[in-house]
Amino acid sequence: MRSRKFWIYWGFDTFSKYIESIRDKVDRGRTQVYAIISVAEKLLPSVSEDDLATIGVSKAMELKRIVSQTGKQPSAQMVALAKDPNVTVDSLRLAIFEAHNVKPEHAGTWRDFGGFYATAEEWKELQRGYDIAAKTDPVISKDLPTWAKFKEVQTRLVREYLATYEQQVLRGEG
Repeated sequence: MRSRKFWIYWGFDTFSKYIESIRDKVDRGRTQVYAIISVAEKLLPSVSEDDLATIGVSKAMELKRIVSQTGKQPSAQMVALAKDPNVTVDSLRLAIFEAHNVKPEHAGTWRDFGGFYATAEEWKELQRGYDIAAKTDPVISKDLPTWAKFKEVQTRLVREYLATYEQQVLRGEG
């Protein structure tokens, strides 16, 4: 629809206006419609339309993440896991993470920070802070996987904050 610009033939000036016109018909918000489109663009035809309908948008977004991060379609095992109604989005996210990142001997328990919205200015500031934290002695190796670098930066930032403010807060001065 989008790539072939069929929406023009139906009298819409922009794809966005077409999306607005179908929101009520599909009973989804604008963001949800765009999410569904992005999933379809990344996963079809390697994941069938019927499988996507069974999987649902939330789990399909996790499969889409595999394609975005690896450039490869999700394995049949991941699709089967996503189709399982007893598998939650968090369980699927963990399975994907372990399949693509973590060695079995990795210590610890899976923790998921989820996500958040940030303005361009907020994101720039966060990236600047992460960059400084990664370059502070001892410098975080660029050879580490992204998840390990993120964990190390988060740990450094938390330790710095605790060292600076914890006692003040515990004394009731926070």
